[in-house]
Amino acid sequence: MSAKQTILISFVLVAALCLASACSLKDDAAVETCAKSFGQNYFNLRLQQASGLCTDRSYKWIEFYASNISQDDVDVLNAQTDSALCDIDDIDIDGDSARVKMTVRNFLLCDSIGRPGRMCKQGKCRLTLRKEGETWKVDLDGPVTKTEE
Repeated sequence: MSAKQTILISFVLVAALCLASACSLKDDAAVETCAKSFGQNYFNLRLQQASGLCTDRSYKWIEFYASNISQDDVDVLNAQTDSALCDIDDIDIDGDSARVKMTVRNFLLCDSIGRPGRMCKQGKCRLTLRKEGETWKVDLDGPVTKTEE
């Protein structure tokens, strides 16, 4: 193999790695933006906005959550001076699927039907996202639950 061929092959490999890395960074940013926006809308009870960031099959879980929110829950949330905030702890992308670990602070924790929710200082949750075309969307297979403190 000539020196020119070696240089050309090296250039092609470096370009391919840069392109793959750029796509990966773009997906990381898109997943993070979607998950964080969803979390902040969901945990601040802006459920219509949260549902716009979900796959079609997730709507039933948003509706289920909304149907279990009482006026007492809304009153507890409205009495707070700070909104719920979400931070992304980890993103694991595998093709068109991503798993996100998120820390949520200052959110309404609805324990059981018939009792008003209570404010939780901090908790963690996990979300699954799916890529639909070029757009990442949250894909719920149940209500979003707190996994740990």
